[in-house]
Amino acid sequence: MTSQSLPLTQTVPQSVAQSAPRALPQALEAWRDWLTLFPPELTDAIGQMLLRLDPLVGRLKFASHRTNDEPVGIGNIVQRGNYDRLLMTEWLYAEAEPDEFIRRAASNELLFLGTEPDIRLRSQLCIALFDAGPMQLGEPRLAHIALFILLSRRAEEAGAHFKWGILQHPGVLHETQGREAMKALLNSKSLRNATTVELDSWDTLLKQQDKNTCDCWQISGTHTARLQRATSLITSHVDLFSDEQNRRLHLQLSQRSNQRDVILDLPAEDVAIRILREQFKRIDGLAHVRNAKNRPSLKQAPRFASKGYWLAVPQLDGNIIIYNVPQSVRAAPGKFRTIRQPTKGSILAAAAMGKNLAYISADGTDLSFHGFPSQHFSCKKVVVQRPEMKYFRAPTGGTRWLPAYFMEVRKNARSLARVIVQDIDQHLVCWESSLELPQAAGKPTSARPEPSEPHFKPIASNVIGSDFFGQRLLYAVSENGSTKIFRWHAHENAPLAVANISHAGQAIFFGNEISWTHVNNFEHGLLALQIGEHEWWIGTSKSYIKKSVPASVKVLGVTNRRQYGEDEFGLVVLSADRHSIQFIGQAKQIEIHRSAEPIAKISMDSVSSRLAWILQNTLDIKVRGLDEEALLLKVTADGVSV
Repeated sequence: MTSQSLPLTQTVPQSVAQSAPRALPQALEAWRDWLTLFPPELTDAIGQMLLRLDPLVGRLKFASHRTNDEPVGIGNIVQRGNYDRLLMTEWLYAEAEPDEFIRRAASNELLFLGTEPDIRLRSQLCIALFDAGPMQLGEPRLAHIALFILLSRRAEEAGAHFKWGILQHPGVLHETQGREAMKALLNSKSLRNATTVELDSWDTLLKQQDKNTCDCWQISGTHTARLQRATSLITSHVDLFSDEQNRRLHLQLSQRSNQRDVILDLPAEDVAIRILREQFKRIDGLAHVRNAKNRPSLKQAPRFASKGYWLAVPQLDGNIIIYNVPQSVRAAPGKFRTIRQPTKGSILAAAAMGKNLAYISADGTDLSFHGFPSQHFSCKKVVVQRPEMKYFRAPTGGTRWLPAYFMEVRKNARSLARVIVQDIDQHLVCWESSLELPQAAGKPTSARPEPSEPHFKPIASNVIGSDFFGQRLLYAVSENGSTKIFRWHAHENAPLAVANISHAGQAIFFGNEISWTHVNNFEHGLLALQIGEHEWWIGTSKSYIKKSVPASVKVLGVTNRRQYGEDEFGLVVLSADRHSIQFIGQAKQIEIHRSAEPIAKISMDSVSSRLAWILQNTLDIKVRGLDEEALLLKVTADGVSV
């Protein structure tokens, strides 16, 4: 018989499982060496298939013993045997009580040393032959992976040799195990079913094996004929009566006169696709970025750019690193870039805009604008006088950046740009610059117009919170025992009051952008309003709840988590011990993430529903979505500990 061997051992030793020891349910410990080959997020789905199919496969049976087998040792104590193996205690009866000895011999009550038979005649070879034809693609391939693991482990437990092959490739048996074997199995695809000639060829080759020592399994579809020398046949097909969300696979085992059926519940579609296409690809490894210069400042939290595509992280040396955040856990992060700190003065207000940082810096009484995506504020060095403190007050020394927003619109042959900032005294202020477009009255001109000098103007006082969705600014003003919600589109000349809540607010968080897209006048989307030291008002103008939250808990934002209920909205918070990120909903409290070390700084982006945090000890930066456990980004500086 021809043999094709790949350079791996027959069994799966501990050295094959390269990942760190992982906690597994006790029922799955028998397959630990196999399951540790897969990413943690796939272990549960594969483990459930193993548990379901394990009783179907069973243990490897031994061959019958011949009568002339030579004993190889003493196994136990029996009541029959040669008198040269009679126990010493029985000979005492023969000397002390001859009559009792004779009686015990006649009644078969004497005890002998039992021999251990030679077990070398057990099945020493297990062969698994898989159908790689078109009828076995897709869902049946999931069963192929589970059966490959079960049969290999079964042979290992019995001390037998395991080989596998493809029905469409007669005579080619592989001895590989582990990762490379399963990759080769899934890559073995054929556009045709196994022919009669190929099956006869396998039978001819299998006849060369002793039927008492060879255990052959055929895994194929119902349309494929059975090999004459196959001791076991497993056929599979998709259950046509199962719905699309709960796909099931029907398997049937035939062994001599024995026949059993099993219905296998398949994993979720996205998990099944990963098992078949990216079975050994660790998603968490894709997100890992090593940056030896990563020394994030713990004075303020990271800041997301619009839609969560980029993350700005202030550093201890005053510089800012902009990290690219992938849009999927299956994508690797792009390159990061470093933005130097201002040569003069310090940053007062900033916002991450794409892979750039737009900010306002202060140098004495002068304010300058940097990085804003408009020629109004970037075509030349724009410097203005700092407003009086009663109108605008910022933290000293650049210890904390104020939130900044940018809006630009073209209207009536005129371009208008605004930089909006919320200060620490609850003032919302704006710097506005206009520009006449190059063409006036339909006639081109060669002169390049210059934007006007930014003009400062206060917008509102008693502002308890603000956020920016696309080209729309939302903010809230608390006065006279109520809270007014304002909306300001880029094309509007002034903010517009859109809703009123009959509670005086202390702080506010705005929810996801979708909830604010189609709201009528005097209505508002999802928000969370702090109306007392421990009490929060959460919801929309149509549905709301009140929640009591301890003051020691840090509220990060508000969101709507549909997988926990159609209208399950609530708060996202950081626990008092700073080890747990939680979702406090209408009816339940759920832990989103648990950290082994304390979280020093954390922020939430309401537009993309993403979280970014910095760990206290290692200074690692982590980013993930609210609804996905896998990290989108992890930044480490190896060897750093503070």
